[in-house]
Amino acid sequence: MMSLALAGLTCLLLAAASVAVAVIRRPKPLYAVVFAVPVLALLFLLASRSAAPSALPIAGWQWTGGQTTWALSGVLLLLLLIAVVQAIASRAPDVAPNRPLSVAFALSAATLPVLLAGDARTQVAGVALFAVALSVTGQQRRAWLWPAAASLLLWGAAVSGDFGVWLALAAAGVLLGVWPVDRWRSEAIAADAPGLLAWGAPVLAGSAVLDSVVRSGQVVGLPLAAATAVGLLSLLAGLARLRE
Repeated sequence: MMSLALAGLTCLLLAAASVAVAVIRRPKPLYAVVFAVPVLALLFLLASRSAAPSALPIAGWQWTGGQTTWALSGVLLLLLLIAVVQAIASRAPDVAPNRPLSVAFALSAATLPVLLAGDARTQVAGVALFAVALSVTGQQRRAWLWPAAASLLLWGAAVSGDFGVWLALAAAGVLLGVWPVDRWRSEAIAADAPGLLAWGAPVLAGSAVLDSVVRSGQVVGLPLAAATAVGLLSLLAGLARLRE
């Protein structure tokens, strides 16, 4: 229970930092906030890493924590730290990096609910929230449409009975960017600090969705063979693209 409380605190901390970074104008306080918050969030993560898997219902939403959740959350926070360094290092001398940093923190805060979702309903809401965050933060060329499509697929999976495993796998594939829908991230997202989160966060969300499907025990027989075939084709397509 304490581990989920720390995870919730981390999400609130990232959201608050997004607002604070947007309004802070002095460089030193700005840099202190953008570096201290991810480090503090990582300390929260380390404090809860050894805790046993737990579940916590809040206002009808089910949240859960476990080793996969903490691993994906750690990758997200490290990705945020990289985005912070990139935004500061690549900024023009006379331009403050407030907006890209604020967007990076907002996207990180919007990704955590997907990683912590404990049931299908909460997962649908988490992916939809991430799609809204992509839209509101102004990512280029309608990149939010793909996470929005993934949320609709997850909703369909939740109400489709035995056929739902195929829709859930499709949603995970869209978020992970597997072939043949692998070009949407590289073509739709800019190569800046918010773009780094907009590119990497869907992969983490897709990993969380795929983990939940695998743990459900439904991926056996034909669904397992199909998921393996798509994964191998995506790997080959990715290797081929390295030559482009």
